[in-house]
Amino acid sequence: MLYGLYQSAQGAAANQRQLEVTANNMANAGTAGFKRDLALAGHYRPHADNRLSFGGSSGPPSLADLPGAGPFDLGSALARMTGGNGLAATAIDLAQGPLNETGGDLDVALAGPGFFQVQSEDGPVLTRDGRFTRAADGTLVTADGGRPVLDEGGDPLTIPPDAARIGVTPDGTVSAAFADGTNYPLGKLGLVSPTDPTSLVKRGDGLLTAAATRPIDPRRTAVRQGFVEGSGVDSVKETMSMIAASRGFETNVNLVKLQDDTLGRLLAAARPS
Repeated sequence: MLYGLYQSAQGAAANQRQLEVTANNMANAGTAGFKRDLALAGHYRPHADNRLSFGGSSGPPSLADLPGAGPFDLGSALARMTGGNGLAATAIDLAQGPLNETGGDLDVALAGPGFFQVQSEDGPVLTRDGRFTRAADGTLVTADGGRPVLDEGGDPLTIPPDAARIGVTPDGTVSAAFADGTNYPLGKLGLVSPTDPTSLVKRGDGLLTAAATRPIDPRRTAVRQGFVEGSGVDSVKETMSMIAASRGFETNVNLVKLQDDTLGRLLAAARPS
């Protein structure tokens, strides 16, 4: 009886975490460059794979080896039970978000894998939010937070105050055009991808860190000037996921109550009068 109660509680905890992840996704449905989180379920080892230790035995037998007779003995019954499901981990969905046209010279988006590099208080961090602007000193910074945008050498990019227009090529080269007709490059956006995508960690405000990075593959990724990548959250899908997780949570909680009540009646019946 307690086995089923623990499994139901385990399932309710997994459903609750899934609801938290989904709620955070929905809250960022309008956040530029946001990548949604995924709640990954894991299957616990079934009882047949667990090993018990008995003193004096030559090796640890499985639950199926417990003594008993017939198909309903303890060892056979437990060996057929599953380990149940639980939340194994959360992962970041790096799927391409929609590209929304803005027409702004300093709005850029990545069509393909990779990230922009910007400077934070703790060093370079990654972002897909390409809404950039020019600070008072000419430094190219993020529109949200004013963090300097880094070039491929790790230095902040600077926009001349008298630049009439800014151009960005598909490989990330930033150039300035002036009123006299001259045009010259200012640098190249620092575009990188994580060496191990599973090492990505969200830091809030659309920023991420990775254990190690490398330059993007230009054959797979292009910079689109005048566009901003939208959120990777599909509100309809997230709503459906929230409904499913809510129903699963409610079912598991009801099962916990049912099994607890049944166990209480069983103990009351076994109590000597």
